[in-house]
Amino acid sequence: MDDVAEMKEFLQNIDGGVINTNQMMNTVIEELRLMRISLESGKGPVTKPKQIAQSDLTDPLIADDSDFRGSNKKIVRKSYKTTINVACIPFVLNEMDQEGYDRKDKQLVILSKLSECTNILKFYGLANLDGLNHLVVEWAQYGTLRETYEAYDIPWTRKLHIATDICRAITFLHSAEIYHHDLRCENVMLTDHLEPKLANFEYARGASGTTSSIGDLMRIVHWLAPEKMIDKNTRYTAKCEIFSFGMLLWELTFEVSPYQGWDMDKVQAHVLQGKREKITFGPAANERESDIQKCLEYVIREAWKQKPQCRISLLNLFNTLERLQTKYKNVVEQELGLLPQKTLDLDGTGTPIFSDADAEGEGMELPECENFTLDFEIDTMITLEEGIKAHKNRDYDKAWKCFEYHALNGSAYAKHWMGYYLWEGRSVEKNQEEAARLFKEAADKGIHDAQLRYAFTLQKSLGKKKERDEFIKYLTLAADGGNSTAQFNLGDAYTNGKLNIPKDEKKGLHYLKLSALQSHPNAVKLLGKMKVDFNNEEST
Repeated sequence: MDDVAEMKEFLQNIDGGVINTNQMMNTVIEELRLMRISLESGKGPVTKPKQIAQSDLTDPLIADDSDFRGSNKKIVRKSYKTTINVACIPFVLNEMDQEGYDRKDKQLVILSKLSECTNILKFYGLANLDGLNHLVVEWAQYGTLRETYEAYDIPWTRKLHIATDICRAITFLHSAEIYHHDLRCENVMLTDHLEPKLANFEYARGASGTTSSIGDLMRIVHWLAPEKMIDKNTRYTAKCEIFSFGMLLWELTFEVSPYQGWDMDKVQAHVLQGKREKITFGPAANERESDIQKCLEYVIREAWKQKPQCRISLLNLFNTLERLQTKYKNVVEQELGLLPQKTLDLDGTGTPIFSDADAEGEGMELPECENFTLDFEIDTMITLEEGIKAHKNRDYDKAWKCFEYHALNGSAYAKHWMGYYLWEGRSVEKNQEEAARLFKEAADKGIHDAQLRYAFTLQKSLGKKKERDEFIKYLTLAADGGNSTAQFNLGDAYTNGKLNIPKDEKKGLHYLKLSALQSHPNAVKLLGKMKVDFNNEEST
């Protein structure tokens, strides 16, 4: 593909506010450039970040153990304007240092403008909570990408989505001539929908600015470009960022920090000799996984080139990832959800390997091939996609066998389907207690349909506070995950005070409108009776 065609494809596919529908540079980019110039020059008016009133930040409706984070548990989850989950992070501003104070204000205003990109962690503003300043940012349910891969296995298709979306965020930054300087999985947050959000802009600087002074080189050297290892005063360029992104992709691919356990000198010696981490995959389960592995290996190796000028361009890198993401955009949800640790053999170490002696034939004898036949058949099970197709075709026996098989092999989405069949007694004896257990297991793995079904297994016990809180928690998870039925039921309950839920018309209308925007007939009908225009955002 020639350069013109590559650029055309890039402009058509890039999202997140980088360009508008007329393929012209978005005004947001120009605003960011002006802000950056003002910050670097120390000139221009001092703008202030948005101030959020403490009264707009309330405790979450349903408390959770993960509401307090950080080494000292001072990062706390709050509800902003009752519906938006946010993290409140303690933040020190030295008002005695006016120049530094003004500079920090400008940085925060830039951070709020960066939030125009959907794959950058949203900054809402500053809040004074009980006398202490706090940054108010988007809540990331799964924490950092590193914390996520340390707790779960990330399926290959989800890795592809995450890689593409991070690349989209980097492209947005580069369009505004801003470099992140610290790309690694620890600086990517993951929402409850498993959407990556680039975060931690402590070292981010403009393309024309001097390189940030990074004291703790030990912490980032594993991701650092070789030219920066040679001379820390070398200007940080887009090619440095691409190298670091390649290291981040390797980390995401194999779910481990690069050069783990190596000290700084050993890493530098290795990289400056042109050596890199190993890229060895475990067996792919299907053609899709094989395609994704090949794609990731290609872009990682292209980003790792020793000479900066030989590295892949950001444009080509994004197009390569996005093409494959588009090819597999209709993958069913269970292929995108997180898996228990050690489910995937990422690097082949989970697969039995012949020893060198075996390879040389010592101690091994195979039968002659002539007249040698296998006297058994391998029982293969249809894929989950085929099972769902069988369900839609009313071939319930075939579908049940498929769901049961994949559920027993750990698929959260299959557990949801198995629970549905047990609840309805379809092709199997009805067992609603077991169905509820399966719904909850799938719900806790992020399957939104299962969150809705599990919530409604609790419907008969809503007179008890514990069950009512559990019901609201899972119905809210399903609604926030985009399930229109959950949105309608939650909105109806809040608006009319049903199901023993305290009445909250504002919150109720919010969910009813979300449901109606997905054309849920009951939501459309109810809002019509209430004479509410659900297309009017200002009344949300």
